[in-house]
Amino acid sequence: MAFLVWVKFSVYGAQLKCRGCVAHTLIVRYIFEADMSNFSFLLNADGKGKVVIGPYQESFIAELSFWGIDDYVEHWRTAEDVLKGGNAVSFIISITDPENSNFIRSWVCYPIEHELVFQEHIIFLDDLDVPFNVSQPHENVQSYEATTEEGHKISEWRIKI
Repeated sequence: MAFLVWVKFSVYGAQLKCRGCVAHTLIVRYIFEADMSNFSFLLNADGKGKVVIGPYQESFIAELSFWGIDDYVEHWRTAEDVLKGGNAVSFIISITDPENSNFIRSWVCYPIEHELVFQEHIIFLDDLDVPFNVSQPHENVQSYEATTEEGHKISEWRIKI
């Protein structure tokens, strides 16, 4: 027996879907998909996840000691609203209590012209100009940069919107 839950919202007019599947083994999988933008975040109940951006895929393990699956889903929904407003966002994929940790893993998304540009970031909490606020995680998104201070190209994935 399985249950399927759909929540729909949009980014730049595209339909995003949050799909939670609960099977008899109580495995939960959340999927965010943008039909036109072609990106998704997948998260299983055991914390194993995957980000899919166009043809690219990257696996991750979400820490579930501070945020549970519902917290990640709510954060991603909020990030979608901020992104829809034309602002850069941080899709957090792993967080522990910021009071007791030194970094957070995320995929930062920059809306640039008619593209969404994704870069994987490790947010070092001690290096932030403004202390990290878990209720406003997008405050610490740094401005877009295509190269490092040393002049190396920063790895990024781009999709058209």
